[in-house]
Amino acid sequence: MDRYEQALRDVGLRLKKLRENAGYTSYENFAIQNEFSRMQYWRLENGKANLTLRSLVTILDIHALSVEEFFELDPTTGYPSVYAEKHAAEKRKVVYTSTKAKKKKV
Repeated sequence: MDRYEQALRDVGLRLKKLRENAGYTSYENFAIQNEFSRMQYWRLENGKANLTLRSLVTILDIHALSVEEFFELDPTTGYPSVYAEKHAAEKRKVVYTSTKAKKKKV
């Protein structure tokens, strides 16, 4: 595996962890609720597709993360390694609806 393929897999793993941490057990549900193609989203999570910056920013907006925060995430947990517990607690309070809707604090 070359460096490019490894980078795609690493980014895909981070996306998957973000989705799971947001309470989505299925990539399909996440894709449908956020108006992504199910197949394309699966390919992104599995490192099988080139991720555009536009797609990344769209996904990060759903999770209320900046690009900088995304690349600081611990790839095994999907949370920023420095303040993982605080971030996890805040994320549990957020209800996700769709890319068009704003997140709501519960």
